[in-house]
Formats: sequence, structure tokens, C-alpha cells
Amino acid sequence: MAERRPALDLEIPPGDSTLVDLLDAMIDDFKPFALEEMGQVVKADTLAPRTVRRIHFFSRSDRAAATDAIARSFGGQGVLAAPVEVLDDGDAWARRCQANLRSVRVAQIVIAPPWDLPPTADEITTVVIEPSIGFGTGHHPSTRLCVRALQQQPVRGCAVMDFGTGSGVLAIAAAKLGAASVLAVDDDPDAISAARRNITGNGVESVVTLRCEDLRTLAAPAPVPLLLANLTGALLCDLADTILNSVTPGGLLIASGLTVDEDARVLATFGPSAMLRDRLCEDGWSCLILQPET
Repeated sequence: MAERRPALDLEIPPGDSTLVDLLDAMIDDFKPFALEEMGQVVKADTLAPRTVRRIHFFSRSDRAAATDAIARSFGGQGVLAAPVEVLDDGDAWARRCQANLRSVRVAQIVIAPPWDLPPTADEITTVVIEPSIGFGTGHHPSTRLCVRALQQQPVRGCAVMDFGTGSGVLAIAAAKLGAASVLAVDDDPDAISAARRNITGNGVESVVTLRCEDLRTLAAPAPVPLLLANLTGALLCDLADTILNSVTPGGLLIASGLTVDEDARVLATFGPSAMLRDRLCEDGWSCLILQPET
């Protein structure tokens, strides 16, 4: 008998892209492995079309935790979450989820799935990401903001760290921009496996080192001049000391994964020890470039 996988069908009110991004950021905390667009459904009471997205999970406990979190944070905004059991059809779900995924260009970097590679051009750097687990494909505003900020920094010859590497997209981008070394850290073994495949596929395995470790208990690495932390606003605040201690005095921290509404809290947490050098925003998301005190 075929196995059934736990999934969650979300009905989302139309016309609010920021709500969708916030949902994606929250759901990512519960270790989903795929997101499937299911089209739209029209409710008889409102006649307004609602987008349906199916989130696939490894475990029913993760699905249950995600369902509770969505109800608490988004139930009042009209988001409905219905647990479903999906018949395991091998890798067909992956083909469905990935079929419409296309490359994303951020300044001079293109983040692309293998089936939508851009034409070769001297001014373009291509980062190839095989979508598999989670949402590290470059389509989220926080990832794009980090990639944009990264290109504005002196990366060549620099030692870099990437906290919360996910698919490895930022670590690979840093390596392709000429970083001397990149230490990429994530606490999810599945994300590390996906990142390892992407790192090898991009030919930067001699530059990028992976560590599967919880940032809360991270054994202190040697500080580096440039650190990437695409996490969440809450996690940035919780890990402020670890993050700051991992950047050399006068170095740079690119912090993202926070909404513009979380800016004040994050800046207040880092403010006594780091100066705000720049701030980038996109679709309600923020990226802070901070410089620890010398």
C-alpha cells in the first residue's frame, strides 16, 4: 500500500503579497520540504477567489505545530489551514512544485534552477540551485536583499560566514564573488544535504565548508570580516551576541529575514555594539548592513 504524506492546505485571501511572504517565513520554521500551488477556490459566501497552497511536511508533528502557529498569527487575517494526507507518488510532487519555477536576477547575479539557466554572459554570475527542501531558491525577498547587499561589499579575498545557509545560495554567491573561504552553518540535516549538492553542483566545494550545528550552541568560530545572517527578526535578536562575536571589529554584518516592522527591535538589540551602515527594503522585508564597533 502506498504511503501517505502529511500536508497542509492553506487558503489565502487575494491581493496581499506581504501576507504570503510572512506565511512562507513562518512555515519555514517547521521544516517543510515542498510547496505546491494548487490554484484558486471561490467561496460561496464572498465569491472572492482564494489562493490555495499545499505545504508538504516530513512529520505530522511539524504539520500540527505549523497549523497552530498559523491559526494564532494569521487566523484573524482570513488564512485557513486544513491538514490533509497526500498519497506518495514518488517524485511527481517535485515535478509539479518545480515546473513553473524560473530564474531570478538580482543585479549581476542570476539564481536559477537547472532547467532555466540564463545565456552565458561575462557580466553575469549564475548560481544554480536545485529546488528540493525548504524555500532557498532566491524567490523570497529576504534572499534577494542579501544577494543585493552582498554584491555591494568587498567580498573578493574575504573570509565569510553564512548563518542559516538553507540551500547554500548565499554561501555559493559569496564563493562565486571571490571569497577566500565561506563557512556555512545550518541546524537542519536535510538543508545541509541540499546545500552540499548545490555547492558541489556549482563547483565551489573547495571554498565552502558546511557545518550542521544549532546556532544557539555554536562552537565559537574564528571571527570573519563579513557575516551573512538571513534568519528571522526574533532569531537575530536572540543570537545577537553570537553573531557580533563572529564578526571582526570593523567588519560587516548583513542581517536579513526580518520585516520592516521588526527593524526597530533588531537595531535596538545590535545598536549599542554596531553601527547601521545601510538598509535595503523590498515588499515589506528589510536587510540591515551593520558594522561592529572597532
